[in-house]
Amino acid sequence: MTAAMRAMFEQFGIALFVDVMKRQQNKINWPYYSMVVIDNDMKIGLAAEGIACAERTDGYAWFIQSIGEMAPGRHLSTLKVIFADCFATDAMLEQIGLLSTCTLVWDVHHLLDEVWPQLFGNAHHAVKDHLSSMVYSHSAAKFDEALR
Repeated sequence: MTAAMRAMFEQFGIALFVDVMKRQQNKINWPYYSMVVIDNDMKIGLAAEGIACAERTDGYAWFIQSIGEMAPGRHLSTLKVIFADCFATDAMLEQIGLLSTCTLVWDVHHLLDEVWPQLFGNAHHAVKDHLSSMVYSHSAAKFDEALR
């Protein structure tokens, strides 16, 4: 974490966007972890980055905990939402002490293309359009309609 990254996290770290790039996209075939925040001009700022040996839930927990240790100007308890893929779980939030104070939001790609197909199995094709409508709904009424 550079000084500029630390400043971004300390100033705008109420919501984090955490992701790991696919191994095929980097030369050494190790997962590249990145964490970004959105500033008051709605522009993204890199808050931290690193390379790990594997993409795992405990890796996400370690990454987020490390950010808290490297940026003493913002306590992790002030995090309100973390946007991530499905390696980030409620167990991860519990491991880093944020389960009761932070909301975890999975990204649309993983939710629609990986989680729900596995969860619904053969029935996924029958409910796929309704699930997409729920995710992309612009109002509570549209969400409830797709849910029904």
